Amino acid sequence: MDRAMRIFFVLIMTIVVSEFAAIIFECYYGTNNELYNAADVVQSILIFWYFSINLKKPILGTLLMLSTLVFGVVNYYFVQSESLVNNYFLLWSGTIVIGLCLYQMSSLAQRQNSIRLIRSAHFLIAFALLCYWVINMLNFQLFNYVAMNHTEYAIFMNIAHLCSNIITYLSFAFIFFHLSKLIQ
Repeated sequence: MDRAMRIFFVLIMTIVVSEFAAIIFECYYGTNNELYNAADVVQSILIFWYFSINLKKPILGTLLMLSTLVFGVVNYYFVQSESLVNNYFLLWSGTIVIGLCLYQMSSLAQRQNSIRLIRSAHFLIAFALLCYWVINMLNFQLFNYVAMNHTEYAIFMNIAHLCSNIITYLSFAFIFFHLSKLIQ
């Protein structure tokens, strides 16, 4: 496993821990938004670290990680309520992740014209992240409004988000279980 894949593995473990913690927070405190808002910042930093190593752009990665940390903290404490979904930060990080995924996919396509991209672990990760963020971007931006004004529809948004999470995590599981057969 190369260094970028190890960082991505740490990201996956961080997601697993935060999802279990979110269930516990929901049961004991009735909400888990504060936990998700903090976990989103950490997960975004790990994603940007993965891309900076994989794309061999350490300066870009460092700038993205630092600006994400600053924006995440400022947004959490001064811009949005802690009890709401952190949709300004998710718009920020989602837009950057989509851009990095597209850049990585086009970079791999140009460098690896002699191999099939479908066998590239990094291409599959970028594709899974791209699909996840494109599907969920609208959901993240509208959730607070829908939850406050049309609560009967919020459950459908939660179900759609849950389905996209399941598909994305199954994609990551497939990639890691078949890592020895994939090109890194």
